[in-house]
Amino acid sequence: MMTKFEKLFMVLVIAFSTTSCSHVKGMITVSAPVKPKETPAQTKETPKPAQEASSQTTTTQVQPGSGDYFPAGVKIVAGNILSFMGTLYTAKFYTATVVTEPSAATKGEGLVRMTWEVREGKELEMPNQEHWTPYIADTRPAKEEDFVVGALVFATGDTHGRTPEKLAQSTEWGLRRIKDVSELYKGIVITEYFDSYWNQWKEWHYHKNNIRAIIGEFSADLRK
Repeated sequence: MMTKFEKLFMVLVIAFSTTSCSHVKGMITVSAPVKPKETPAQTKETPKPAQEASSQTTTTQVQPGSGDYFPAGVKIVAGNILSFMGTLYTAKFYTATVVTEPSAATKGEGLVRMTWEVREGKELEMPNQEHWTPYIADTRPAKEEDFVVGALVFATGDTHGRTPEKLAQSTEWGLRRIKDVSELYKGIVITEYFDSYWNQWKEWHYHKNNIRAIIGEFSADLRK
């Protein structure tokens, strides 16, 4: 049998062991694994998606390399000639493309197809879309040297200069003769036309941007 002293000694040993284990347990900590730092060579940037091309496109009416707002092949042609018209000044002219070129076989007339008239972004079909006419003119935007008194030109609008985009949509033009260039410094050209109905000359002022020069020979007289 154990003596009182031995029992007391064992109790002290057990108590000391329990206290030491609790102290050590309180000091033990579990640390999360440390992620090693990446060197600059190891760092990878997230690739950025390429920027999408703009869906907005711009459509121009200018012929490549020509500086003309008319599409290639577009000419200015006379509409219906009425009996009272003594000259082409009173006739209405329109933009058109030539379907059949004038020749001896066609008696000098060409079959033309009217272009589309654009109003508020909508295309409207011109009346009498195709017809025969001998009055077909090649034109180009007028330059400073084209503004000569007495020269025949085609014009549209008024004294407000139109943009190339608006001029490309202008389907109706008038035959005019330059009368005065004294206000050209303002961008204004004074023209005149003969009104066969009233039998008198009338003036009309245009912005120089709204005028097209005639390429080659063209007469204001009706063909006989």
